[in-house]
Amino acid sequence: MHADQIEHFVTALDTLLVVQGFKRRSRSHEWRKKLDQNNEAWVHVNFGIDLVNPSLGVAYLDLARTLPATEIGTKLGTMQMLHVLAKPADAYSLEIGPHAVLTDLREAGLAAFDRLRDRQAVADMLKSSVVSDWPVPSSSDRIRLLPVLLASLGRIDEALEIANGFAAEASARDQTQPKYEVFHAAFTARFAPSKQVNAPRHYR
Repeated sequence: MHADQIEHFVTALDTLLVVQGFKRRSRSHEWRKKLDQNNEAWVHVNFGIDLVNPSLGVAYLDLARTLPATEIGTKLGTMQMLHVLAKPADAYSLEIGPHAVLTDLREAGLAAFDRLRDRQAVADMLKSSVVSDWPVPSSSDRIRLLPVLLASLGRIDEALEIANGFAAEASARDQTQPKYEVFHAAFTARFAPSKQVNAPRHYR
């Protein structure tokens, strides 16, 4: 019964997302769509025993050329939970069915992709001190994505200053492996190999 409910849910989402240009591999619960050469939208649904947790985001495909080494923990895109964007009255569940998810994707989720592909807007959101403004799942994602995003926008000095500020605080806050100091060293070597970076400014 559980498998049948999931299959019904996925088929219902196909009716919305495939028409929008998204593609899903067989047996996958993730849909992807190229927005342009550098940006790819995605929707993923995680199924629990009864709860359903849809998330979505935009992957910045070209950022891998800015700082490509995955072993240093580079983050290359955004991710938000649908329930945060849509603020539904009830949790999504298999028992209730896909209608609420379809409605919220149509009314709030799909509209988010234009905002998430706007890298200037995303950088501004990541610079905010308000956690709920960040279009990423954690502080660890924020401190790895923002410097690379700023560098890709040509704002190298600002990116270095912010990365330095994050480095001064990461030891007490960052729980991701590899540690932020590994990312920071690679980022600094890439963008400031022969100059002293300014004293850090703290971004809480």
